[in-house]
Amino acid sequence: MFKFFKNKFSANKRSRVVRTLPHAAIAGKIISGKKRGKSFGAGKHIWIKILTWFLVVAFVGVTIHSLFFSPLLDINSVQISGTDKLGVASISEMIDAVLRGKYVGLLKKNNIILASKNNIEKVLMDRFKKIESVEITKNFPSELLIDIKERQSSLVFCSGEPCFVIDSGGQAYAQADFVSNELDEQSLSILRDLSQKSVAMKDVSIDVNLLQFVANIKNRLRTELGIKIKQEWSTPTVVSSDLRVETLNGWKIYFGEDVGTDKEIEMLKTILNNSIDKTKQADLEYIDLRLNNKVYYKFKTAPVVEENKDVPVVEAEDVKSKKKK
Repeated sequence: MFKFFKNKFSANKRSRVVRTLPHAAIAGKIISGKKRGKSFGAGKHIWIKILTWFLVVAFVGVTIHSLFFSPLLDINSVQISGTDKLGVASISEMIDAVLRGKYVGLLKKNNIILASKNNIEKVLMDRFKKIESVEITKNFPSELLIDIKERQSSLVFCSGEPCFVIDSGGQAYAQADFVSNELDEQSLSILRDLSQKSVAMKDVSIDVNLLQFVANIKNRLRTELGIKIKQEWSTPTVVSSDLRVETLNGWKIYFGEDVGTDKEIEMLKTILNNSIDKTKQADLEYIDLRLNNKVYYKFKTAPVVEENKDVPVVEAEDVKSKKKK
């Protein structure tokens, strides 16, 4: 019995785990060493963050300065192409004016990034009515390429006042100014609507076939017949095919667009070669080509025909037939 309790007590004693605390001085050293390691790691981490932020801010600052404040991206070359009648110098002056100065007194307008292509295009098209379109290309780091397409003016149209310049598409695009002659108005044919009905520029539209007809007749009269005409054409109304023009010798020619350029030029050649020589042209008042295969003409001294009191005429075909008899 005694052995049983002795063995049990011995087993419990052997299985007991004894934990001893370190010496107070040693414990203090261990604890303080751990604190110093943690504080050093935290401080190192903070300095890395500060250095990183400094580098980021410095990079952003240098980038912004290089892009917007340094002369690196200043526009120092403007190349203009596509002009015909317009002067390159006057266009360059307008572009320089647009690029001069600063936005909000801080950012340079001639910076190739900040330069507004839309603004340059608007200024040029508002100032130069002859410009049909503008294409602007930024050639980094410091060059602008400006490609201009000019309008092709066909004639000046007048119906009352004011007169308008018509482009090759038949649209009025500017008010005519014969004094400044900016759109070359002085060299263009003038088509005057005798109805004198005033119209707004946006409502003016001339048929392209009519524009071509006027241009072709003017050219062929000069090149094939040696006939020079005045600048102004007239029509009872622009929607009609009735066109009239006066030669520099003082006699008029009446054309009908629906007869056609080729036919009317041939009829005119025939009548001038066979019935009206150059000695008679000084007394000629008009030649009327508005009817197909019929030519009417009148001399200033010819007697008035009773059937046509307002416009007395002599029919060329009848004259030729009488000569044959």
